[in-house]
Amino acid sequence: MGKGDRRTRRGKIWNGTYGKYRSRKKKVQEQEKQQPEQAAQVEQVEQREQAEQPEQQEQQQ
Repeated sequence: MGKGDRRTRRGKIWNGTYGKYRSRKKKVQEQEKQQPEQAAQVEQVEQREQAEQPEQQEQQQ
C-alpha cells in the first residue's frame, strides 16, 4: 500500500489522478470569493442611489 497502489490516496497523488479516495476540491471556495466582490458592488450602487436622492428632492422643490 504505497505510491504504486492506485486505490490509496498516496497512490493517487503519485499518479496525479483523482477518484474515490482522492476527490477534487469543491467549487464552493470560488463562490465565496465572488460574494465579497458582489457585496462591494452592491454597496457602491447603494451609495450612488443615496447621493442621487437629495439631488432629486431639490429638483422637485
